Amino acid sequence: MNDLPRKLLLGLVLLFIAVSVIMPSIIYFKYSDSVKPSNSYASATVSLSVSTGICGDNVCEGIETCSSCAADCGACPSVVGAAGGGGGAGAAVDYETHLLDFTEEESYTISPKRGDKLKIILDFGLEYNFDVSGFVSRSSLLLSYEAESYEIGYYEMGYFDLTGDEINDIVISFVDGASLKIVSLYSPVSVTPDDKFSPVLEKEKIKYPLVVPGLEIGLNLIFIFVLIALAVLIVFIYHHLKLKRLEKTQGKSVVKIYHTYRKSRKSKEDKIKMKGKLNKQLMLLVKAHKSGYVSKQSYLKGRARINDLIRKL
Repeated sequence: MNDLPRKLLLGLVLLFIAVSVIMPSIIYFKYSDSVKPSNSYASATVSLSVSTGICGDNVCEGIETCSSCAADCGACPSVVGAAGGGGGAGAAVDYETHLLDFTEEESYTISPKRGDKLKIILDFGLEYNFDVSGFVSRSSLLLSYEAESYEIGYYEMGYFDLTGDEINDIVISFVDGASLKIVSLYSPVSVTPDDKFSPVLEKEKIKYPLVVPGLEIGLNLIFIFVLIALAVLIVFIYHHLKLKRLEKTQGKSVVKIYHTYRKSRKSKEDKIKMKGKLNKQLMLLVKAHKSGYVSKQSYLKGRARINDLIRKL
């Protein structure tokens, strides 16, 4: 039973070391909020989302827009910058064309809205124009290209093969929920603007840091809290063991302190230093006695020994 606190302290130290070494790796590899894009196909189950939508079902989905199906999507609002100076035409909506020229930059971060367009430019004069059919923060992105539509969820990365060479050209993913990051992966070769291909989408599930709804508290904060709690517990148990063993160890410690003083030059500074160490031992003895780790008899004997050595200085 006397060895239990020591074994507990050893176990906590080993646990502290294990958590410090293993947890960062777990957080990085399993809960990283980003996945490095690669030119290879996704290892997870992939799917191609193609939806044409049914006009008249009171649901604006797929490639349906205000232009193609007003019954489901409503009338198209006026666009800022349109010709004509007449007023009273209704609320103006400023749609935007996001130019993604991958001959100039390798990645873009944008915040689109429904009705915007994505103009993607690749090498060899290749150009693709996607319509943003839907965009919901922390939910999904819906793109349409000619007769096809593509949906990417918040917990997915969308890899697009735009040139029909079975190699992914760009990857689209959410950034902080409200923005998109679009990265170029591969420069096409032997492709001309006259070659027409329908983009092929592959989706890969990804994992984001553990989030408490409404409070973005990542696992890194939990990890730091665990380390601090373990460190405090280790210090507490170490102090407990020190007080518990004080009755057996203090006699030798006090004598060692005094012998060290006798071997010194016995200057005024040495005397003050030794007196401070003996007073510290006396304070530990008092604390151990009040905590019940040292009997009254041992306390009185130890106090007399320390006071006697102090008087000899």
